[in-house]
Amino acid sequence: IDEFTCFTTIRNPYNRFLSHYNYFLKMNEQRHPIEDLSVEKFMDRTMTRACFPENFRCFQDFKVTNLIKVENLNDDLNKFNQMYNIGFTISGDKRLNSNKVRDKNFKFTTEMVNFIDKNYELDFVEGGYSKKSPKELNEQLSES
Repeated sequence: IDEFTCFTTIRNPYNRFLSHYNYFLKMNEQRHPIEDLSVEKFMDRTMTRACFPENFRCFQDFKVTNLIKVENLNDDLNKFNQMYNIGFTISGDKRLNSNKVRDKNFKFTTEMVNFIDKNYELDFVEGGYSKKSPKELNEQLSES
């Protein structure tokens, strides 16, 4: 291959964190005591840190040059397809996952928001996402 491009998908960092935590709960709730499933323990896990954006911006010596936002998946993939003449078509509006909270008592805390703001800084900057306060995020949760 003489020419290639690297791309990755990104999503709103708060939604990404919540989705990852929900997945963690789903995969572990039958096997571990509830105290081992706390958000604090989740944030301290090696696998949580492995999912930080900087780990998805390079592949060996190749830097990712195209970002596809999950929130605009169809449009961004179609633009990517047109730019590189890949020849596939994207249609439909099927959602693969949701931001519904598995733990009904879940609330964003200042510690969580600081963790997300720091560790997902690359997504905030490159994706143009706005940082929010715990209060704003919790209001959004209560509306969904």
